[in-house]
Amino acid sequence: MSLKLSSDARTDTGRQRLREPRAAEQFLPLLSVGLQHEYGASALAGLSLTPSQATRELCRQHGLLLRSDAGGLTLIGAASALPQLWQAQRDEACDYLLSWRLDSSEPLFALASADDVPRHLLLPLAPRSALDSDCEAWCQSLGRRELLRFAARQCRWKYLLLGDWASLAASGDIADLALSLSPALNTAATPLQFQRDAEQEALPDGRLAWVYRSPEPLPLAEHSSRRVALSDAGSTPARVLMGALPHGAPRSLQREARAGGSQWVTEIFLIR
Repeated sequence: MSLKLSSDARTDTGRQRLREPRAAEQFLPLLSVGLQHEYGASALAGLSLTPSQATRELCRQHGLLLRSDAGGLTLIGAASALPQLWQAQRDEACDYLLSWRLDSSEPLFALASADDVPRHLLLPLAPRSALDSDCEAWCQSLGRRELLRFAARQCRWKYLLLGDWASLAASGDIADLALSLSPALNTAATPLQFQRDAEQEALPDGRLAWVYRSPEPLPLAEHSSRRVALSDAGSTPARVLMGALPHGAPRSLQREARAGGSQWVTEIFLIR
């Protein structure tokens, strides 16, 4: 295979151009967005941010680069292109907005997230308006970092006790069994007491379970310092029977019909 040089490269002028080093173009981060989920980092696995057609076209016109992953995104541009970017907004009499659609290939994101978490991201290119700022001030305002926080789903935790749990209690009475959730660290709150249903619940396979429910919705979390304990409240002092019960998890979510309505619950089975 032979390599042919252009006619220009065969001239003295061409050889001189080849020898001259080009000035390095300076690229700057114009905007970066970090992602954080209250449930934990695993909820962000498989999350992607897809730019809208208008955002892709804007980047193409002005030579901007988009880099994104599950941890966030970064918009990059050449320093030499910023004055033209400022002028283009003034010519069009509007500040540019960027938008992305949030998609996830993993079901955990939807399960672990509150129902009202944003599914679209809309941000101005710069915090300052190009219409009200001179070029230097507008360019200096670029490079900010935003943090998008996703709230975790909150639902009632439902523990179902299967088997002869009453025999563990001092009196052999199921009423002596108590479930409680320890308070968060560095708080003076008292443990949260779960409430037992008056009647046992019949499962589809015919088994009966005693049901304990959290009195209020609790957030789902990948890791937590709080502990759920099963105690024998009939003994003095109360004796802890199990001190680290599993927490509610996204994959055990169920839609439960109750009291004329329906609600999300996460079911935890304790079998003895």
